[in-house]
Amino acid sequence: ATLDNKLRDHLQQLGRSNLFAQQSGGIASTFQRPVLIILDRDLDLPIMLHHTWTYQALVHDLLNMALNRITIELANEEGESSSRDPLQPRKPTKKTYDLDDSDKFWAMNTGSPFPKVAEEVEALLNQYKADVEELGKKAGVKIDPSQLAPDSLGVNTQGLASAIESLPELTERKKTIDTHTNIATALLKHIKDRELDNYFSIEENLLTKNFADKSAIASTISSTGKGLLMDKIRLLLIYYCLSDNAAAPDFEPLESMLIQAGADLSALKFLKKEKAFHAFSNTSLIARTASEFGGSMFTSLADKVYGSTMGLLSGVKNVLIADKMLRVTRVVDSIMDIKADTDNYTYFDPKVAKTADSSVPRTRTPFKEAVVFVVGGGNYVEYQNVQDWLKKPQQAFKKVVYGSTEMLTAEEFIRQLGAIGAKS
Repeated sequence: ATLDNKLRDHLQQLGRSNLFAQQSGGIASTFQRPVLIILDRDLDLPIMLHHTWTYQALVHDLLNMALNRITIELANEEGESSSRDPLQPRKPTKKTYDLDDSDKFWAMNTGSPFPKVAEEVEALLNQYKADVEELGKKAGVKIDPSQLAPDSLGVNTQGLASAIESLPELTERKKTIDTHTNIATALLKHIKDRELDNYFSIEENLLTKNFADKSAIASTISSTGKGLLMDKIRLLLIYYCLSDNAAAPDFEPLESMLIQAGADLSALKFLKKEKAFHAFSNTSLIARTASEFGGSMFTSLADKVYGSTMGLLSGVKNVLIADKMLRVTRVVDSIMDIKADTDNYTYFDPKVAKTADSSVPRTRTPFKEAVVFVVGGGNYVEYQNVQDWLKKPQQAFKKVVYGSTEMLTAEEFIRQLGAIGAKS
């Protein structure tokens, strides 16, 4: 209501020069006004903990991307010597990359599964080598693709002029290949060392099929299971969120194993209090409907709305990503199309006069544009899911802007939950 009043005042004071005035190319570029959808993070907690498998989300989660920038360490052989003694190991070199839409490969593959990205990098490299070889034939010299430079073309060579014209474009392609080869290699090291493909597979079964492979969960969380302690905490929290009876005998030993390993389970303390609160208020965890809703945690008003790789990847499961709509995407879909139970959402319209009971009549015209904002943090898994939904033919001409208070990695989100749990 406070936000509604602020928007009403804004519109009245500024008239046609207000924040939402029509602007060419913007979210309000059509005659119809967009809908602003404000959601609480409580709508879907497990997705914030999930080990992901798409390129942009992996880069954010594993390489700590911030403001579209990452810093990674290259292999030792590319580093500088840490000593004059040749027998001493070399220090790894740190490289910083800015990833945005100016990088065509990044723009095209942000939502692609990691194995497909690896294939695309290999295909890009093979095409580059073929083009460099063709360039060498035109110049009459043999060119090393890794050492492409003007002086490698020699002098007085046939076709030199056309070959030189090709150099800037080929050099830029080599830069792209080097960037994404290094990023893919860094991601692969995390995936193999921590067996993240296994975590992803177990969690996908929990989130999309409501199937808990208890033996696999116990084996992964145990001291013999691979992965960082944080990986195991994430799996445990997802399992807890989606369990009908989290005090069951098969859950308590998992909690004990992590405590003995030195895990900080303050986040679990918070989730237990949340579950107790919802149980007291006659709501329940929606584990029984996780397969339908895409694995959300607690019931709310929104519940009624839902109903081969390159050699680099040897030893990594070629797991498939379920074609599913996450909770936030389902809410956006329902509200934009004015589906059955959207009347359960609190509705404001600052341009429409309130009635005697302080309510406003609802529009019944489907929306073409929306801004969805999640209070309490968001991530690239959720963002990408909205983008994938928009690519479907039936969603043609729709526009959605996704935002949140901040884009969090799973570790950052767990720390926030832990801070709340420690105070409560």
